[in-house]
Amino acid sequence: MTEPVTEPVTQPATEPVTESSARYAVDGVVFDMDGVIIDSRPVIENAWREVARRHEVALDPATFEHYVHGRTGAETVRALFPDHSHDQRMALWKEVDQIEEEAAYEAIDGVCAFVRALDGLGVRLALATSSWPRKIDNALGGLGLADAFAVRITRDDVSRGKPHPEPYLAAADALGIPAPRLLVFEDSTSGVRSATAAGAITVGIGAANLTEVGAATTVADFTPLKAVHEPTGTVRLEGTSAEIGIALLGERTDA
Repeated sequence: MTEPVTEPVTQPATEPVTESSARYAVDGVVFDMDGVIIDSRPVIENAWREVARRHEVALDPATFEHYVHGRTGAETVRALFPDHSHDQRMALWKEVDQIEEEAAYEAIDGVCAFVRALDGLGVRLALATSSWPRKIDNALGGLGLADAFAVRITRDDVSRGKPHPEPYLAAADALGIPAPRLLVFEDSTSGVRSATAAGAITVGIGAANLTEVGAATTVADFTPLKAVHEPTGTVRLEGTSAEIGIALLGERTDA
């Protein structure tokens, strides 16, 4: 398995202003997909469990946490089937992919309204995910978010997945925004490490302990988050313990 990234983490664009709050200025927002936009955990676990069962491999909860969630499929199939040949592993991975591609996904609470609000205000949005185009099209299409993201970075676009910073560096490059000027939403340890190693400001979704691996703050879901347009031409993000301002690039798309 890939070891956690140990290279230095770039500091946020703006340092915290007090011990209890922090102020950040960013120019774009990047979302992970699984666990951030869609509640894919049950589908992912079912897919790997079903394929493993067919091949007489038993999976327990600890295995999912260590080798499935927040990992690339290539890493997972190597860890779960170490005695299989490369071709056999690729066939197993393809079985899992097919199950995930055809599944129905529920949205994380509040995320659809939040993404649409940011998009409507003209905020540059990107997706940086370990998923792949067919699954992404299925998941986002089912939620009505297929056109919300100007940039999509998938597992096919990088040679090193999370926790390496490459996915978020690639998103920054595609958006034309320096990584330290990006706000990232992530739900996994490996994802937060990836984003913070790239230098981005990260908000953890779902798990409070994500601050221990670099998240600036955490929220349970997107329900408390609100994007407020300011007369100065920026968007203020309300609902977190950190003060975050998002600069609008170009003209607003709403009236």
